[in-house]
Amino acid sequence: MFREILSGLLIVLLIVAGFISYLILFEIKEVKSPSVSINLSEYKQEDNLESRQLIKDLTNPFKSTINEQQEIYHKKINDTLSYIIFTNEILVNNNSILVEEYNKALKEKKDELDNLLEIYKNEIVSYSNNKIEYYSDIINKEFESSIDNLLNNYHLELKDYKNQINKEYSNQIFNLRLKLELLELSGKKRREYEEKLDVIKREKNMLINGKKAQVSFKLLLEKEKLISIKNQKINKYKETEIKSSDALIKIKAEELKQRFEQFHQKKLTNLKEEINKEELVILKKIESLYKKRQDIIKIVKDDVDKLVAQYD
Repeated sequence: MFREILSGLLIVLLIVAGFISYLILFEIKEVKSPSVSINLSEYKQEDNLESRQLIKDLTNPFKSTINEQQEIYHKKINDTLSYIIFTNEILVNNNSILVEEYNKALKEKKDELDNLLEIYKNEIVSYSNNKIEYYSDIINKEFESSIDNLLNNYHLELKDYKNQINKEYSNQIFNLRLKLELLELSGKKRREYEEKLDVIKREKNMLINGKKAQVSFKLLLEKEKLISIKNQKINKYKETEIKSSDALIKIKAEELKQRFEQFHQKKLTNLKEEINKEELVILKKIESLYKKRQDIIKIVKDDVDKLVAQYD
């Protein structure tokens, strides 16, 4: 458009210049007028002066616009460059927005999967604890049953021993009691029989108490042994169950990790595609604008340079 205007102005100037040249070069051979006497040489000189003045009057205003044309030209160039820079900034901003949305999506997905893993952990731990508690109850019942058997055996063993001791000492005690009850004894003899009876009773009780202590100690050892076995069974089961739970949680964590990686790769691919798409569009615009800028530089600069060269 600008070039067409300049071309139009050049054509007008050429026509005017041609007309003025015609006036200057045109030879007036004769002027026939009764009231006017013209000196041809003076006329030509005056005509030449007027023609030069006319050219000057016509060209000076146009020459004064050359600077304005140059300023407009530079402004157009700078505007195009500014738009290219602005377009590139838009691309950077768009990429930043895409990356921000990508990071936000990854964080939301990670939080979602972490929450799923935490829920799964709680379920597995709860299930495992229930199993441990159930198994521990079974073992405790077995332990209580074993203790009951030990106590029964203790009471039976002690009872049998008491019966045996009572049987062994019953005749002696019975005979001494009969003598004390039926015989006419002197004081000394009675005290002798009574002391003997006390000795036999103490001896019998000592044997029975000794057996009680023996059986009680044996019961204590057996009980501690059963407690140790019970704790070993429970701890072993706990250890096995915890390992099993940890293995299940590890498998679940790996599964969720794979899901996140798949999501990550998909989002990353989409991000690259979006960025490439945006870059392609913007770069095409920049390339087109840069080409137009170069064309404007070449066309307008050539035209303005020609005008400057012609009219300076």
